[in-house]
Amino acid sequence: MVIHGSNPHTRTRCGFLKRVDRNLAIRQWVTFAGQIKAHGIKTHVIPPVRECPGMVYPANAGILINRIFYPSNLLPARSGERPHYESFFSRLGCSVSAF
Repeated sequence: MVIHGSNPHTRTRCGFLKRVDRNLAIRQWVTFAGQIKAHGIKTHVIPPVRECPGMVYPANAGILINRIFYPSNLLPARSGERPHYESFFSRLGCSVSAF
């Protein structure tokens, strides 16, 4: 389900929220994740947080360098995601640091 729809790809030309085919989205994700893994890339899935729908864009989470996670300074509307990313990477055994 699209909750906020601030990303332009989540809205129609008239500005209405698009409907999402959940089953198709899951199949697409499983296929994509399988392709990544098939190329030898280790993959971790961050559990979703209902209150943080922006977490579907994890490229914005931060960057991981030499097992040190540097979280992004997200916009105020998405700042609630940061502790979830920090906790996730800490559980993987990574250090968390600011730039």
